[in-house]
Amino acid sequence: MAGVGVTGSNNLALEVEARMTELNLIVRDPDSVRTPARWYQGLRDASHDFQRGLFDELCRSWALAACGV
Repeated sequence: MAGVGVTGSNNLALEVEARMTELNLIVRDPDSVRTPARWYQGLRDASHDFQRGLFDELCRSWALAACGV
């Protein structure tokens, strides 16, 4: 579908330990679709390929250990 964008917030909890809800917004205005599309494309263009060393460092990270990964 050209000219349609979907944006949203996944896993928004309405209550503690309750069902999970997703809020999504469908956008059909061409300018409102193009602007974030250009922004994301700019991020992709400026990005670098994933490096194995980063993955290894993340595996040793306290952050992943703290969440049980």
